[in-house]
Amino acid sequence: MRHNRTFGTIGVTLARTEQQLNQPVKGQARLTAAAFELAIDTNDDETLVISVDRRRLPVALEGQYQLLNPVYNDNNPGLVTYSRFASTAQKRVFTNVPPATTATTGFVLVSRYDAARRLVSGSYAVGFSHVPDPRVATPTGAGLWQITLAGQFENLPLGQ
Repeated sequence: MRHNRTFGTIGVTLARTEQQLNQPVKGQARLTAAAFELAIDTNDDETLVISVDRRRLPVALEGQYQLLNPVYNDNNPGLVTYSRFASTAQKRVFTNVPPATTATTGFVLVSRYDAARRLVSGSYAVGFSHVPDPRVATPTGAGLWQITLAGQFENLPLGQ
């Protein structure tokens, strides 16, 4: 599994960015009565959880599922929560789970599902726009940052 993270400022002349590319991560996929869930844990005190309502999935699980964007009150099936520790004691959470109002884009793609061996493969991309500085525990100023998370998973065991 590989995971990429980029933090960057939006719409300012002196753009600031921070990237971590091709991070090795630990991942877990679960299929419950309620949802397909993909959980990504980095070695950097970060967690990304994407879930798709089970009622919106085909039996074969394969497909691309868009993330809900609360700003547009759309009907996309994907929910996402991204947590990171900006300091040793302060956890920051970004989510599109209602009643959140964070502009959210992205998808999770299940490109292959081996039902006999219960393995899934695919990719994901998540974007949160106009959020406060995600690098610090207590941000000041307007939400002018973009968080971009992307990665792929290959033959990830599917638990229950």
